[in-house]
Amino acid sequence: MKKEHQALQLHDFLPYKINILSKRISHSLSLIYTTEFGITIPEFRILVWLNSHPNIYAKDLCRFTLMDKTQVSRVIHSLEKRSLLQRQADANDQRSYQLFLTPQGEALIQEIIPKAIEWEENLLTSLSSRQYMNLQNALEKLEAQLQALEAKQ
Repeated sequence: MKKEHQALQLHDFLPYKINILSKRISHSLSLIYTTEFGITIPEFRILVWLNSHPNIYAKDLCRFTLMDKTQVSRVIHSLEKRSLLQRQADANDQRSYQLFLTPQGEALIQEIIPKAIEWEENLLTSLSSRQYMNLQNALEKLEAQLQALEAKQ
């Protein structure tokens, strides 16, 4: 007996929709800091993490940003060349470096953050407060379910 062919409509497939929306949001937001400040998307992510979590390690940035080690290393090097980030050798492990923003890096990210927040607020004007809270709750539930599924693999 012939198995019935199953079709997948990508425009209705949640992983696809979330991925496309994520890419569009990231690109649109990046126009602010790329055009005005010459910062790439990966650089923005690293700067934001270092702003809120000073003195972390490159391996932590890989985990937090889901960027691979090579990409994080390139971004660190680029930001360091532009005097936006500094490395400090770990006293317990000379192969590891703690990373932190320089005063120039702090000043830059403090210029970008209000613009990013304003951009986000403009994006969210299409949602009521309740819709926003429902979206946040749904995303948290999906993230928890994804962690549970990954733990089984």
